[in-house]
Parts: sequence; structure tokens; C-alpha cells
Amino acid sequence: YEHSNIDGQSQHYNHIRLGLGIPLATDIVSIGVSGSYEHIKRGGEKFLSMGTMDVGVLIRPVKSLSLGVTASNLFVGDYENFMPRMISAGIAFNSLELGLNLMFETAFNLSAENIKDTGSYAVGIEYVLQNMFPIRVGYRYEMTGEMHVISAGLAFRDSGGRFGLDLAYQH
Repeated sequence: YEHSNIDGQSQHYNHIRLGLGIPLATDIVSIGVSGSYEHIKRGGEKFLSMGTMDVGVLIRPVKSLSLGVTASNLFVGDYENFMPRMISAGIAFNSLELGLNLMFETAFNLSAENIKDTGSYAVGIEYVLQNMFPIRVGYRYEMTGEMHVISAGLAFRDSGGRFGLDLAYQH
């Protein structure tokens, strides 16, 4: 649930997502799919109420390298301007011994007339303290609007990896 104020209008946003990931080829290839339901009210009036779907593939050719591709918002009906179809690709290097992860991602809006001008590029680093406390910093540049975003976060993960709590800030 998110509440915001856009141009003096109150906005309420409910987002429900259910995902499923399946490892194939013993941790070398994984596929995933998620469905989501979006419901938005602006100024007390229904603005959007619909479901959509995302799919992705993750490949780990070696233990410390991950390559991924996702396609987002596959079904958006008449809301393509608000929820554009996106494609993204990323690469991550990790060292479990050092507790360090480095990531790079790029994404493009497939719904735009000139796709190459819609790119966003992001880099991030994560250090996991005592295998339980991830500390994260990141930077993202979005070509549309020439926006620069800096982010930071802290998290807690239980030793079994079944429970986590994340706190993040974006500027």
C-alpha cells in the first residue's frame, strides 16, 4: 500500500504480487513468473484496476556470476502509458567469502516510440555483514527526464534465509 500526493491530489495505490521461481539444470538456469494486481485511486476516484504479469530468466554460468533478463507488464490493456511494457537485463558478481555483491542493470521502455531514448542504467554494491546484515548503496540514471537517483539501504536476514526485513531510502 502506498499513499502519496500528486499535483495536490491524494493517491492511494494497492499492489499485490505473487511470484513463482523454478530452478532448472541444478542452479544454472532459473525461470520465474509473477502476476500482480494494481488498484489506484486518485482524488477518491478509481484511476486504474487491473492485473499484469512479468517473466524472467536467470543464468549462472559460474557460481559468482549471474545474468538475468526480465520482461515486465506483459498485459496492460489501456494503461500502457502508465504501466509501460519493459525489458531489462542485469549482471551481478558476488563473492560469498567477502560478503560482497556488485550489480549492473539496464532497462528500456518497449511501449515508447523511440525505445533507445528511454533507457535507465543502474549500479549497486552490497556488503553483507556477518552473513545477516546487508548494507547497500546504488545509483540509477534515467534518460527520460535525465533523472539521477541515489539510494541506500540496510537489511536483516535470519540465518536460515527464510525471513528478512529491508529499509531503503531514495534521493
